[in-house]
Amino acid sequence: MVIIFCDISGVLNTVSVDSFQQESAIDRSLVSNLNKLILQHGAKLVLTTPWEEQSDFFSLAKILYQEGLIPYSVMSALPKGMDKQSGIMTWLQVHESHVQNFIILDSGLEEIKKTPLNKKFIQTKTDAGLTQNALDKANKKLAT
Repeated sequence: MVIIFCDISGVLNTVSVDSFQQESAIDRSLVSNLNKLILQHGAKLVLTTPWEEQSDFFSLAKILYQEGLIPYSVMSALPKGMDKQSGIMTWLQVHESHVQNFIILDSGLEEIKKTPLNKKFIQTKTDAGLTQNALDKANKKLAT
């Protein structure tokens, strides 16, 4: 299975929002770009956003689906109480027998650049989100 670890802030939106409940929290055109990756690679999403702390996983997934995300593409979220990097590494260890390939989409995570996860990391720009350039990088990483 192909996994996309995906944050929301700076990936699926380009505005400064603290909550998925704010108006314009999700940019449908950026969701459309994510859908292209999901379809092309048969990928599933693992949410890495702290937004989930404000709601339950299913409510957040429902909002993403309402904004155009391909239904049933969200598989899970990171374990609670961990920073993103540790959460991603733990998630991969638990599911390693099922994961064929993965990428990490995030606008932050500077610390990941110093780890082996960096080779699977695509850093988006907070003011642009998941652009065509980021899609191209993601496709290249998922092709290897």
